[in-house]
Amino acid sequence: MTVLAPRALDADNDGELSTGWIPKGLWIPAAAATGWFLWAYFHLRPAGSVDSAAHPFAEYGPWSYGHLAYSDVISLYYAFHLGNHALPYVHTRVEYPVLTGIFMWLAAWAPGVQGYFLASGLGLLACALGTLYFLHRIDWCFAWSFALCPLLLVYGLLNWDLLAIFFMVASWTQFRARRYAWAGVLLSLGVWVKFFPIILLFYCVISLLRDPRHRVHARKMVLWSGMAARIVNAPFAVANVGNWDHFFESTFALLSDRTRSLGAGAA
Repeated sequence: MTVLAPRALDADNDGELSTGWIPKGLWIPAAAATGWFLWAYFHLRPAGSVDSAAHPFAEYGPWSYGHLAYSDVISLYYAFHLGNHALPYVHTRVEYPVLTGIFMWLAAWAPGVQGYFLASGLGLLACALGTLYFLHRIDWCFAWSFALCPLLLVYGLLNWDLLAIFFMVASWTQFRARRYAWAGVLLSLGVWVKFFPIILLFYCVISLLRDPRHRVHARKMVLWSGMAARIVNAPFAVANVGNWDHFFESTFALLSDRTRSLGAGAA
């Protein structure tokens, strides 16, 4: 079976992208992606009555479902008391990997839930445009497909997946260019936003291991990925290991519950 060896980025495409702040041919997709985000932002931002309520978290659920405007980004602002600026994994528990918690915490320094949601939206829009840029480096068709997909309206501000997707796509461009250390670092950062980029990490490492000539690169990728994971996690694990490992405990508990539910359904 032929090994899917990595290949460098297309020289012509890479050269095209080196001119100007926005690559040629990317203006329209960037405008389309921005349009989806603006639409999502104005639809999802909570009404003033929610924030002024005596119990905003209790008020937000009925309002968001009644207006088909639910977002984890807003819901967890109330649930995790982000307005108090407690440092995730040190002063409070967060059921997400560390980089998601840090993203939430930084956005929450904007004033109030409206400022927080605006800061989060701008950060996630930057991730979408960065993803668009890297997809364009691979193939312009991928960039257009991503930018014109209406799921950006539905999921762009639902949660923080776009931050992980940005790191994952950026890593893939580095892997194709045979920059394995950077590929490992970027994929590791993606994993510590949301766990799903670990699938691409496994694929990249296995594809390199299948060819003896590339096994040294597989080791390099794993080494740099592990180093990035340690740097990101170590400060929080040292500061408060009980809060830091809550993400793992809650994830394993959820998987266990779902496994039992599937088993009960099969029986």
